[in-house]
Amino acid sequence: MRKAFRSLTSSFILLLISFSAAVFIWVHAVQTEDPIRAEFLPIPVQFVNQPEHTRLVRPSHSQTIQVWFQGVSSVVTGISSDDFLAVADLNDVPLGEETAVPIQVRSTINGISILSKSTEAVDVFIEEQISREIPVILDIRGQIALGHEMGEPLIEPDSVLVTGPAGQVEAIEAAMATIFLLNVRETAVYTIEPIFHDEYNDPVSISGLDISTDLVDVTIPVTAADGYAEKVIVVDIVGDIAEGYRLLGVAADPATVLLKGLARDLSKITSITTEPVDITGLTEPTTYPVSLILPDSVTLAESTPEIFVEVNVEPFMSTETYRPQIELQGVGEGLTAVADPEAIHIVLFGPLPVLNTLLPEEIHATIDLFELEAGTYNLEPIIDYPDRGLELRSIDFPIITIEITNTVEMTETIPITETAATVPYMERDLHGQAYFALFATVHDLLVAISPLHLLKL
Repeated sequence: MRKAFRSLTSSFILLLISFSAAVFIWVHAVQTEDPIRAEFLPIPVQFVNQPEHTRLVRPSHSQTIQVWFQGVSSVVTGISSDDFLAVADLNDVPLGEETAVPIQVRSTINGISILSKSTEAVDVFIEEQISREIPVILDIRGQIALGHEMGEPLIEPDSVLVTGPAGQVEAIEAAMATIFLLNVRETAVYTIEPIFHDEYNDPVSISGLDISTDLVDVTIPVTAADGYAEKVIVVDIVGDIAEGYRLLGVAADPATVLLKGLARDLSKITSITTEPVDITGLTEPTTYPVSLILPDSVTLAESTPEIFVEVNVEPFMSTETYRPQIELQGVGEGLTAVADPEAIHIVLFGPLPVLNTLLPEEIHATIDLFELEAGTYNLEPIIDYPDRGLELRSIDFPIITIEITNTVEMTETIPITETAATVPYMERDLHGQAYFALFATVHDLLVAISPLHLLKL
């Protein structure tokens, strides 16, 4: 019995050793084929379970930690930050106290082990989130014009709703809108971006806060004071501008003037007229210094600077058709050039007075033939005209055909000898002389062998 037990024990131990060896060999083979690999990846931290009506003050920007992990090569290859979760639970964080919150990291991929992370915890600061209506106050600088009164300013909206962490919101005392007045004569509306201040009138930051509006509208009512009145200046124009021009506008600068007098006298005046402004023959915008014609019952309320009248005129615009000849420039020596067509029609647009005085000889259509040899060319003419506000609108032949040929040269007259008396006498060029000489030689030979010539011999 003891012998059998010993034999059984030996067999079990041998079996265990064999199994362990087999497992070792399998693991070694697997690791050789698909080895374990460790890698680093940056993982963004997610804050979860934040209590309602609170604001995470710190950290003020996103947090990222480095995670060191391992796994077999086939799993690790292609893994990304999206396959991990780094979570900081804010559920038990007290309000108004900076607290270190542990960061929990796990992978959504099986077979990945987290070895370590660069940060174990993150410091957070959570505050209660509140909302407050912050009043808008005005800071008016400068002054309105003499003889005027300012009414009660109107602010729209008159408060700004601010939402954010309690500590930051409670530090805001007011939203200040600053307006600069420079001799304002009439009711004006300003759009202002208010600046937020604390109780000590120092500016405070609103970064991270939610505000109901960035801008406020401020209306400053301005009216004439008793005994003063703002009246429009009317320009008295006489004469006519030059023919071919039109009147675009007449304006006084300043457009109004402040008068001083009794209320009953001021109420009877609707406008103030300038002295006559003569625009006879005017051809360009012109500015005239003028004086005002005031009723006896009123005076100017202030030392008004010189008043000017601006008269703006411009010529009527029109079109005109012209037919310039094509001018060929730079024709080479020994060459002749012909244009087809020899003249073109062009349309010019511009001031009518300029078109009426423009002479045909002031318009040129030229084509440059410098360094061109014999042949046929399609070229664009250059249209030249005076620079008096004119504009080329159209050309009936934008491309001109140019034929360039060699010039034929005339040569000396070849006299006809007695032996060639029957040959007509003519002038030839050098090329034609060769043919003529050959013909004369053949003729002399035929005469020499004719029977009549032989009988004479």
